Amino acid sequence: MTIQRRYSLPNCNLLLEGLGDLTGNTQLVNRPAMSILVNAECQLPRLSQPISGGRKFLESLITSVSSYTQELLSGIPQPISSQNQSTLVRLQKGKNSDSHLLSVYPEPAEGSNEVDTNPTQEIELTTVELFDVLEAIDQLLADTSTLPDLSLSLKPVSKRYAVTHNSLNKRLKPVALGLTGLAVAGISSYLLPVPKVQPPKSTPVENSSTSPSPTPPLVTNTQSQAEITDVKVVQAIQKQVQEKLGANWTNKAQVKEDLVYQVNVDQKGQIVSYEGKNKLASSSAKLTPLPALLSKSPPNTKNAAQIPVVKLKAVFKSSGKLEVAPWSS
Repeated sequence: MTIQRRYSLPNCNLLLEGLGDLTGNTQLVNRPAMSILVNAECQLPRLSQPISGGRKFLESLITSVSSYTQELLSGIPQPISSQNQSTLVRLQKGKNSDSHLLSVYPEPAEGSNEVDTNPTQEIELTTVELFDVLEAIDQLLADTSTLPDLSLSLKPVSKRYAVTHNSLNKRLKPVALGLTGLAVAGISSYLLPVPKVQPPKSTPVENSSTSPSPTPPLVTNTQSQAEITDVKVVQAIQKQVQEKLGANWTNKAQVKEDLVYQVNVDQKGQIVSYEGKNKLASSSAKLTPLPALLSKSPPNTKNAAQIPVVKLKAVFKSSGKLEVAPWSS
């Protein structure tokens, strides 16, 4: 059986096609594991043709993008030996600070490690596109039901490769919060401001002549949970969750009645919790992609109320349609 996986970001779609686990072992009943890759495509909306290839292409894309981004964020150039000539995908700095040249080379003949020196494709990526590609790769590596043997191993660069350099902020505007996760979320959310968490505190009795502030806070505390209420942030995260759920909802035909959930999403777009809100929802979560997309690192319960979330209403309809909207009590 052919299996498809799609990891979607505003500026990048990573599409994988492959075969299921031939041994019959699967981790999720309604989400069969993909153990053999047939084809991988990296699609950029502004390009008419995607870049594509097999297992070697995908592994090279993951290694090159992750290694290049590590160099970009740290300011320490990678040693020349790491740019192995057998690499099918290579990245280097482009014409300006917001340009990154991605080159794709043809796969070598079977039994040979030599790669043609003439690339088949060269694409100028912007910094936003680069980090969307990185986020798509991060989603793939976090998906335990897709190519479970696929992994990324990055080694720290020796100090002897470090060079004196000017402020990193002059060369890279996005905040360097790590290779994946926070750095990617900050860029892929259209550079939206990160909302501030205001822990609950007692309100002193005010004089009747004092008028309340006309500007609502970015984060309020609702039912012991800090909530993000900034409209632009909510809209961006709502769109991101809609794309994730839609791309991973593969068994629509099994949903016979509408399933309604309250979904709590952190400021990085990660689903931290969900709760069924109608009769069948609680027992039918396995028919939705919610369990698979739930964050693998739940927050400490003692500090859960301090973590701001966007509360969304996700409705998986029996008609096969998905509706995601801000939650209203």
